[in-house]
Amino acid sequence: MEKTINPEVRQELDEADWDDIFPRLLRYAQSRSYKIRWIGSAAADPEELVGEAIALAYGVGKNDGYREWNKEKFPNLLDFLQTIINSLISHLNEHHNKFPSDEIDDELSSDNPDPEKLVLQKDLQEKLYNRIYQEVEGDDEMETVILCYEEGITTPRDIAAQTGFDVAQVNNTLKRLRRKLRPLLSQLFPEKGH
Repeated sequence: MEKTINPEVRQELDEADWDDIFPRLLRYAQSRSYKIRWIGSAAADPEELVGEAIALAYGVGKNDGYREWNKEKFPNLLDFLQTIINSLISHLNEHHNKFPSDEIDDELSSDNPDPEKLVLQKDLQEKLYNRIYQEVEGDDEMETVILCYEEGITTPRDIAAQTGFDVAQVNNTLKRLRRKLRPLLSQLFPEKGH
């Protein structure tokens, strides 16, 4: 059921320049979706994210969802819709990350963990990192960042602290790394659509 929204807000949504906002919002959603795929989180369809963000602003989101546009905090409609996309992605990540970690924790904490599964998982992980290292061989910055990821150090700030690089340098290296690895990731995980 559609929520009752402030008529002024409704009118502003109706009169918004969607020809300008929609493609910019879609690019934003694509960028955010790509980033979460890179870190191995839940896949998110950018078009679905944009559609749901707009639906939530109108009060017709999934499960009768509604996000009220606080125009004092977000005077720009695009900024407001981007916060909804961030929220949707965050929610997806929480839901996605909950299950694998619970399963692994259960496996490790049970009285009889399956050693074969643990060895297979470790072996696959090593093979993946070996392939990645082959792709970036000779680029010390990328190799260093990959090593950090392998050790569980994944935020640019933490990588910078660990390596002595500045955060801007880490971010630049991550961008180069994503571009470099896109063909490999597409080959290894075609269903993810890298």
